[in-house]
Amino acid sequence: MIHILESLTLKNAINVKVGDGRTLKGTKVGKVCTYFLVNRKRVKITISNVFYVKDMDKNLISFAKVTDKNKIISIDQTAKIYDKFDNLIGIAYKDNGLYKMSSFINERENYNTETENSVLTQKEKLHRILGHINFNYLDHMCKKQLADCLPNELESIYLKCGTCLKNKMHNLPFKNNRTRANDILELVHSDLL
Repeated sequence: MIHILESLTLKNAINVKVGDGRTLKGTKVGKVCTYFLVNRKRVKITISNVFYVKDMDKNLISFAKVTDKNKIISIDQTAKIYDKFDNLIGIAYKDNGLYKMSSFINERENYNTETENSVLTQKEKLHRILGHINFNYLDHMCKKQLADCLPNELESIYLKCGTCLKNKMHNLPFKNNRTRANDILELVHSDLL
């Protein structure tokens, strides 16, 4: 996010304590205009009092600072952030004891420099990678660690895959008053989408 930080250099560097006990130096403060992914839509957010800490390779958001002007409702493995007008502005999913969320600098660029698939949840990505496997089977595979590199658990959100739903639909037969073909290519059968 830092290359889009509208910042001012601090006269005195501030101390920023991180989770592993280290204390790092923040040298700039400013605001960032970013987008959070909410139900597959990007919500534009301006975050003020953002500190630039050169030695950090991840962007962190303070739970305490978020609740100064917003509210957070956390249920199971999901935390939802609402603004003062009760609009949903961000969703974070718990992963190894930390809440994580997707953030984008603009409509097309992800600051994590991942591919376009980064707008998908981990559950959706694995569902697609594993050939649109049933979500219950996918949860079971993760809990039992039935394959290498699977997480211990996935987001506890209810998902429906549009591709799976579309492919499971069937059409009623079309009425056909034609007789049997007598010549080659007199009658052609094809699939309709």
